[in-house]
Amino acid sequence: MQSDGISSITITDGNIYVRSEGDGIDSNGSFEMSGGSLTVMGPVRGGNGSLDVAGTSVITGGTVVMAGTSDMATNFTQASQGSILINTGSQAEGTEITVTDASGNVIVSAVADCSYQTVLISSPELAKGSEYTVSAGNFTETVALNDYIYGSGSGFGPGGMNPGGDSNRFPGGPQNDERGGFPGKDF
Repeated sequence: MQSDGISSITITDGNIYVRSEGDGIDSNGSFEMSGGSLTVMGPVRGGNGSLDVAGTSVITGGTVVMAGTSDMATNFTQASQGSILINTGSQAEGTEITVTDASGNVIVSAVADCSYQTVLISSPELAKGSEYTVSAGNFTETVALNDYIYGSGSGFGPGGMNPGGDSNRFPGGPQNDERGGFPGKDF
């Protein structure tokens, strides 16, 4: 979908919680976040994404935790703070999502109120050049944040994959998912 050049969503402050069966944050134009806290739980079915933006999606501040299906998982297109998109494999509702730094300090923590296969986490405390451990349910992976954006999917269902990440793949997760796709597999 192309941006309509008009629509936009801007978050500057506050605590926003979205529980979604369809797209969580959905803009036919742009999305910008400069502060506050944004939690999106869902969607759990394909054809939708936690973050669905037709144009640019920019994060310059605030904390984001999104958990949902891997079908249309996507990261921010621009960031001036750490943003991690990672395939966790199938995880159950009620599991904890945590990001810790190399010293074991908790940077972000949330309990998922939906089943999920991917998480998108962003925080001003995620510094470029550092390593972080992402844990979600029975999944754990250490991520080297060599740039502000780690993992850049743009739809993992039929019709699209843009794996990204430091090694030109969608980082983490199983070699095959329930649909026979290949998140986590090198290209």
